[in-house]
Amino acid sequence: MDVPHLVAVALLLSRDRVYVVRRPPGGALPNLWQFPGGKVEFGEHPWDALRRELREELGLSIARGNVFGVYSHVYDVDGLHAHYVLIAYRAAIRRNRLLEGDDRRWTTASGLRRLAVLPGTKPIVADLLRRGFT
Repeated sequence: MDVPHLVAVALLLSRDRVYVVRRPPGGALPNLWQFPGGKVEFGEHPWDALRRELREELGLSIARGNVFGVYSHVYDVDGLHAHYVLIAYRAAIRRNRLLEGDDRRWTTASGLRRLAVLPGTKPIVADLLRRGFT
């Protein structure tokens, strides 16, 4: 197996809700929900990658939070065979408003169980629930 891909994801929490985005219909693992974030480039710190990705994808500025957890997942579906290591950060929104729509929304952690989430996201959801986010 190749070297794992390192991914940084943001747990944007507001009261009892967390922000999720849906993967585009034309790409790998289409229409599944995940936490916003992206791949870490070579030589880049995961936090810097997360800030870059959220600025590019959502036009969002965030304040650094603590590492919530580190997770590992191997995908072997639909021709995708890859190992991902996800670093989940709790992050606070500095400015900008997160919009809701068909491809992004605020939901409760328990509401995530009703969404089709990316398999690598499921352990993060379980940790959110275990830590009392409902």
